[in-house]
Amino acid sequence: MHHSKSIKKRAKTFFWASLFFSKSQQKDIAVLYSFCRYIDDISDSHEFDKTEAKKKLESVKKELKTLKSQNPQINNFIQLKHKKKIDLNLAIELINGAKKDLKKVNLKSIEELIIYSYQVAGTVGLMMCSLMNVTNKNLLPFAIELGIAMQFTNISRDVKEDLEMNRIYLPESFRSFNFSSYKELLNNNKKKNLMVGDVLKLINYSNKIYKSSMNGILRLPFKYKLPILVASRLYQNIGFIILKRRKQLFRKRIYVSRLKKMYITLNCILFLLFKNNFNKSNDSYHKEVKIILSNYLRKYDENSAYYEV
Repeated sequence: MHHSKSIKKRAKTFFWASLFFSKSQQKDIAVLYSFCRYIDDISDSHEFDKTEAKKKLESVKKELKTLKSQNPQINNFIQLKHKKKIDLNLAIELINGAKKDLKKVNLKSIEELIIYSYQVAGTVGLMMCSLMNVTNKNLLPFAIELGIAMQFTNISRDVKEDLEMNRIYLPESFRSFNFSSYKELLNNNKKKNLMVGDVLKLINYSNKIYKSSMNGILRLPFKYKLPILVASRLYQNIGFIILKRRKQLFRKRIYVSRLKKMYITLNCILFLLFKNNFNKSNDSYHKEVKIILSNYLRKYDENSAYYEV
């Protein structure tokens, strides 16, 4: 069973939302998607051992830097990069994030989680901005926030699968339990219950980030508001379902039903038609995300400070 930190689990939501883009944009999105998925599969697959996977990720980085590759997924992405002026640093960061999954994962702080989520999901938000030709610098931090919020949703939904792969993304600062091994957590009902409670805290935290990202979504060019709003709401809804049915978290995979998807989509359309006028959005970013990322990005690259603090 593949685990999930990834875009393939986002697939259903992803494809649903992409139906609202033009045909040529759907093609671009598919190229970006399959590149992200390719990276994800390397860090998740059972084909390679950890050392091999690491080597493979490093060689993808080299190919990106030389802008030459025999691999169709990478090559198509390189063409897309030229066509849409995608910042290569973003793809490199995505790979750095995927490399973190090759070790046992046991995150300590919200800071670590936000940086990891920026790498594997915030970067994808920024690459999507390039595909939509969104160049307004003020909108970029909101794209990062939406990516991070969605990643928090992924992490909340996939606690059990992740534990089975020796990964715990729920930061220690959110935990009300200690554990000696990943196995122990899977078999200890009392601790599992505590963990579910902690996941609910993470979902509530993510809801604040979703809310902040709305300030950006509502300022997108009209034709992009709907698909991005739909993707955001569908994803956020997974968290709402977990809040309502916490007992299911370790039992079965939680997803949004087809009917619910249609309902949410309709809701988004009505929201944009009617409420949009009242919703004069502001520039308030999520404070903690902003501080953590601006520090990180400044260390990482002078030119890609999307947050000016």
